[in-house]
Amino acid sequence: MDGSLDLASTPLAGRGVTSLDDLLLDYPKGSNPFGMTQGPNPEFVEIDTALFEGTKLLNWFSDIARSFRNYIFSKKAGHGSKDPMILAEGDSWFNYPHKLNDIVDHLMSDYTVASLAAPGDTIRNMIDGPKKEKGSEYLEKALELQETYGRLKAIIFSGGGIDVLFDPVPQIGVSVFRASLRPYNTVADKTKAENFLDPHFLDAAMNDLSKRYVRFIQSVRNEDAIKALPIVINSYAYPFPALKERFDHRKPAYYRLDSFVGHVLDDYGIVDDQIRHAIMKYLINLFYETIEKAAKPFDDVYLVDNRKLLPDIDLWYDEIHPTSKGFKLVTENFDKVLKSVIK
Repeated sequence: MDGSLDLASTPLAGRGVTSLDDLLLDYPKGSNPFGMTQGPNPEFVEIDTALFEGTKLLNWFSDIARSFRNYIFSKKAGHGSKDPMILAEGDSWFNYPHKLNDIVDHLMSDYTVASLAAPGDTIRNMIDGPKKEKGSEYLEKALELQETYGRLKAIIFSGGGIDVLFDPVPQIGVSVFRASLRPYNTVADKTKAENFLDPHFLDAAMNDLSKRYVRFIQSVRNEDAIKALPIVINSYAYPFPALKERFDHRKPAYYRLDSFVGHVLDDYGIVDDQIRHAIMKYLINLFYETIEKAAKPFDDVYLVDNRKLLPDIDLWYDEIHPTSKGFKLVTENFDKVLKSVIK
């Protein structure tokens, strides 16, 4: 959700706030210890200074984005909008709360979207996190929407990337990605990306991912009120780790460019840009094949194949998130599937 977000139709407009950027102040260069370029404007926002760290501030932005989306949803749903109603559960591809227009942002113009998505959310938390009265948050929300409006048309879902790339494995305290990498100088045949990955933790992670996707789909199919709904699942495109051999122009606002995967590849001496990209392509393919296999036994479950959609680094904001233009291309892919399955 970028700074041009239209807040003119919200109660904030009465205080002169028409965009998300009006809630922010620019920091003088070098004045903030976390390298932040913007922060909350105290005229409109009360916030603990401990939250000024990049990832925590993104969560603050996420809360704003979620509140705004809830407001827009309530307005459209309450006025009987004819736009198809969908429920979105997912990670930062569905809710990147500032600087970018993500998939849900783009879908909101043509759909009435109830969104539960949060940046950094894991599929483990979405499926097995704190339970509501009727189960997981997405399940309770879907049942509530169907009971209240009777016209929920689909559930869209994005998750699993955080679980593989960043979420620590309890037994070892580091991510599956870090645990699976092999040091560059120990790999004899450097022509195949899979040779840089030890399958031990990776296979276990994919098996766990598959089981959680099955539980997610099965939980929807077990509820009579929503069991016939189409489920549309996001697959990630092939991302670009921070470049090492040529200039990388990308400059995310709240963190170092190599914060996601680049620094881990550096630690293992993997600095060849082609190899770095090839490793990510291998992981995305493995991720896609895992979800495809998990979804195969179920009817009306659709996996959107975005893998080859963003082949240009200029379509990437950072190592794992597309630019707004890139997200728009992914959304168009989503929209084709949604239009074909919504009845």
